[in-house]
Amino acid sequence: MTRSHAAPLLDRLNAEQRAAATETERPALVLSGAGTGKTTLLIARVGVCLDRGYAPGEIAISTFRANLAREFRLRAQHAFGLRIARSLLMGTCHSLMGRLLRSRPDVAGLTEHYDVADEAASRRTILEACERGPRTLVDPADRKQMARLGKWLARVKAAGVAPGEAENWVDALLHAKAIARNLEGEAGGGSEGLDPGLQRLAAMWPDLAEPELPYLRAAAAIYPGYQQLLRDRDQADFDDLVLWPVLAMRRDEAVRKQFQSWASTWLVDEYQDSSDLQVEAFDLLAQRSRRLAAIGDDDQSIYGFSGATTAGILRFPERWPDAQVFRLTRNYRCSPIVLDAANALIAHNEGRFAKRLVSGEKRKRGENIVVAAAETREDAAWWVTAYIADWLDELGDDGSVFLLYRQNWQTRVIEEALVEAGIRYGLVGDVSFYERQEVRDALAYLLLFGACEDPAMAGGLPGSAAAVVGAPRAEDAVVAAWERVANLPARGLGPKSLDAIHRCWAEHPEIADLLEAGIAGRAALKGKALEGATNLAGLRSRWSDTGGQPLGDRLWSLLGAAGYLRFWETHDDPSSDQRLKNLEELARVADGLPTVADLFAHAAMSLDSVDALSPVRLMTFHGAKGLEAHVCILADLMEGIAPAKPALLAEQQGEPALIEEERRAAYVALTRTMTQACILVSSAGEESRFLGELLGGVAAREVDRVTVPPRPGRQRRRPRRAAG
Repeated sequence: MTRSHAAPLLDRLNAEQRAAATETERPALVLSGAGTGKTTLLIARVGVCLDRGYAPGEIAISTFRANLAREFRLRAQHAFGLRIARSLLMGTCHSLMGRLLRSRPDVAGLTEHYDVADEAASRRTILEACERGPRTLVDPADRKQMARLGKWLARVKAAGVAPGEAENWVDALLHAKAIARNLEGEAGGGSEGLDPGLQRLAAMWPDLAEPELPYLRAAAAIYPGYQQLLRDRDQADFDDLVLWPVLAMRRDEAVRKQFQSWASTWLVDEYQDSSDLQVEAFDLLAQRSRRLAAIGDDDQSIYGFSGATTAGILRFPERWPDAQVFRLTRNYRCSPIVLDAANALIAHNEGRFAKRLVSGEKRKRGENIVVAAAETREDAAWWVTAYIADWLDELGDDGSVFLLYRQNWQTRVIEEALVEAGIRYGLVGDVSFYERQEVRDALAYLLLFGACEDPAMAGGLPGSAAAVVGAPRAEDAVVAAWERVANLPARGLGPKSLDAIHRCWAEHPEIADLLEAGIAGRAALKGKALEGATNLAGLRSRWSDTGGQPLGDRLWSLLGAAGYLRFWETHDDPSSDQRLKNLEELARVADGLPTVADLFAHAAMSLDSVDALSPVRLMTFHGAKGLEAHVCILADLMEGIAPAKPALLAEQQGEPALIEEERRAAYVALTRTMTQACILVSSAGEESRFLGELLGGVAAREVDRVTVPPRPGRQRRRPRRAAG
């Protein structure tokens, strides 16, 4: 008798899960809420397909991230054995579609030897397309403008728009949005008065504000030229891996049939985070077999900034009218109190499937939700360390505590408090505050210009300085700091110039340091390099002129004079604003410390407190997706932080979709909780609307409100001046 792959797996499922796992012969939408056993169901569904005669090589499983594909393959190996697990078609949408494109590169005008352009190569090609193509309002010399142009070009591709159709498509999009705004203003009806096609266009990209329009129009204008340049170089960019197979399947029936024959059944995990283009790809690939299972939760769609859209999952029943819709609502993670709060929170979103999570049969009642209100974020962070310590004692060795935040600059006060309390912690999907590039750069500047006058460092640099700038020994710290920032921002000091300065310093002991060596006349510098070295050395007098001011103000002034703040203001890094926020936070730390040596000692102590194996983990709301902990602490649930400022601005302009995504992110964070949720707020700002919404779902007796006393010895910090 043939062994059943599915039977032992199905035995562990509840009735909802079993029904979703066994419907394999027609389209299925599986709405799998937080903590409802989605991965277990996916494995069981693969087992059912195997039992029904599908070969492993015919079963395609698309995951949101590559690491999730690896984890799923390990689960499949445990359930079905190594041979079957290796044969399954498994990967992200881009990797799976990339395999199809590799089999037919001609559909993109490429050869079988084509390369995939990395991000840097793609940026260079965009720049060249701008220089060769039609005139636009985007300045090719402005890196930040070019970054915004690249973002909108990627989003046009993610919408499935072909190069030659882009400008007309953008016109139609903006026309639909204008009509929707007029209808909203006239009758309060919004886009409901439009035909379905225009409605879909009007609902796209709620973050498309007026300042972004030149970049969107420029992206549409250069798109054909950009693609031609890639084709001439026998290259495809990352977005092309999905775009070209989809365009080919739209236009060519023979190609469509060839690609459809690659797999007979498709399982798409995290379907709510698919872009329009990815949704179309899966629809086309499953069109012939009609065996498409979309597994996800519209309430957990939180990646709109990368092109994901809830439209794909919400309109699945429209595109597949015979689809069976399964709702998995039995949550095996959270307590009933947390579920009541989460249900109340997400119910305020309008664009969603109606559903309500209920507790699994064996869940305990759990702890009350704690709301801790402090005067400042620093006071809240100080209080929460004692709260964490108490929970660690109660939970023992197997306990886990997540401290969750919306934006990474928020970690500074939390990390400071944990270090002072002696609590080791790990960071998920991020590095600690003092390991971040911009923070280390700023400290390198401070070491170069501040150490010379600090009496505590006059007898030699402490080991803390070396640890902070990444030098192997204390005596190497200044050189490491010099090498880190001498040409940051660019001053014409390339590798040859830096080598010449090093030689000059080594050969002439009377020269005090590398700053002096750069302008000593013996380093063979000339032109731009000599000018850059002279300007850098001139910062010493700028530093001296600020003597007597608080250390944070002095550091901020130094970074401004060095052009470092301006560097991030104009950089093409999408996280530039976050980096400037981190620099503000560093200056706030420096304001509370008397000397440069104290700041380096403080930073080194923080670095020593980071422990990847600690049960205390810090991560963003987004980074927590798919994880769980006994206790989850949501930091700074304040308007302008969660929800973030861009969502508030979009809401003011009549675009509520970003607020809904922010609410989904808070919902994801809250539903990581296995035992107790704690929420931190401060009177320094307005409490987030999300707090009132989630507390509206629980009884007053189920909420423990704590008024946090001021931290002993707290000094009030002055706000930082604007960058630049």
